[in-house]
Amino acid sequence: MASTNTSSYQVSRKLKQSGIMMHLLVSEWRSFIKHTLLRKQKLPPSQQLDITLDDAARKTFEDALLPLETLRQQINQDAWILRKVALPLLLVYMVVCLFIFPVGKLLSFWVLALPLTLLCLPAGVIKETFFDAYEHYNDQFRHAFIPALAKSFGDIEYQQNGYIADERFKNRLPMGATSFDLGLAIARTEQEDYFCGTHRGCRWELVQANFFNYKHKSTFKGLLLLLELPRSFEGTTVINMRNPVKGAQRVHLEQGEFSDHLIVSSTDQISARSWLTPAVMERLYQLRLLFDGLKGHLAGSSLLLMLDTPNFLSLPPIDIPLTETKPCLHFVSELETLYQLIDTLLAQFPDLPPQTPRAV
Repeated sequence: MASTNTSSYQVSRKLKQSGIMMHLLVSEWRSFIKHTLLRKQKLPPSQQLDITLDDAARKTFEDALLPLETLRQQINQDAWILRKVALPLLLVYMVVCLFIFPVGKLLSFWVLALPLTLLCLPAGVIKETFFDAYEHYNDQFRHAFIPALAKSFGDIEYQQNGYIADERFKNRLPMGATSFDLGLAIARTEQEDYFCGTHRGCRWELVQANFFNYKHKSTFKGLLLLLELPRSFEGTTVINMRNPVKGAQRVHLEQGEFSDHLIVSSTDQISARSWLTPAVMERLYQLRLLFDGLKGHLAGSSLLLMLDTPNFLSLPPIDIPLTETKPCLHFVSELETLYQLIDTLLAQFPDLPPQTPRAV
């Protein structure tokens, strides 16, 4: 049994290392082509964090990231052999081959030899120069970057292995037997990177989730967002991107930018229209634009949203400061849109506490 576990661990580690190597190869080639060959300027530093966080919160975030940022800078320096020597030599080699090989052999070279050359040589350089440090950086990313990002907002808690209990959402996603099936049969769930917070009295929870059916195939990979509302909703309403669900009537809302992208079905037309106003649907559509897809289930006093995204908080490239990376800025956009959605949902209830600036 011990040998089996050891073997499984070794296979898992090899697969993980292969994934890291492919990530490095793709990102380094992309950066080389974009900034060295095409001479495209790098984007100026984003002001998004400066707008979202005050000076104290920004400094706290940067101080927490200092060890990880120092490691990133060192790896970035160690990559000079790859960027200044190996990749330019490969480019020269390809140009020379255009003039040396006959046309017939040149075709074989481009089809067979060149892909291996473009992968093997850079991979060898990466392995000998900075791969081990980058693997450590990969491990530390989730242990340092994500908690620091969550704490920078002040009112958000983060647990790497936290989760939303299955019974809180599985009954919202029946296994094909009822009318309000969102198209997912769930036999097993995996969750990580759990966030939770409160805004204007509404508690929200966000977790990265992967659902599997009884054939062990993934049926959903993305984020679960569970929002507890201060008012109960009559009936059951489903929001999706395709056809209306069976057993309910389609809710015809006022026309808006969302009309051709989000379809609403409900057992209670009046209640659905009172909650899902055009302003709320526009906020949902803005949230949907941040992801690959969106499904929603509104019942009782909670709204469940399923947001399709294969790479939530993916590892950023090493040539960009952590505070300027897409995972960081994307997460900030998600939180801002979430708070705007809550504000819009509650705007129709004047007896609730008024909106106040969020303390960070």
